[in-house]
Amino acid sequence: MITEALILIIANHLGWPFGYTAMAALMMVGITATLFAMEPKRVAPAGGSNAATAPLTTVRGLVDAIANRSSSSSARTDRWRC
Repeated sequence: MITEALILIIANHLGWPFGYTAMAALMMVGITATLFAMEPKRVAPAGGSNAATAPLTTVRGLVDAIANRSSSSSARTDRWRC
């Protein structure tokens, strides 16, 4: 909503062509940052599981991804309970 309000203010003061050009330039900042961002390095799983090596296109890889995701998320929530 902020961007919509901002473009209306810019368009009111400077005109629509400048407003859309300014918004396109601001969007290019985010697009450029996304394209040049580095992927994080993979770390071997702690339990000796092969979930990081099994591709998601196999049944084993899909099950490992779902099982590891749900077990790790419950472990994170248990850690914060009092």
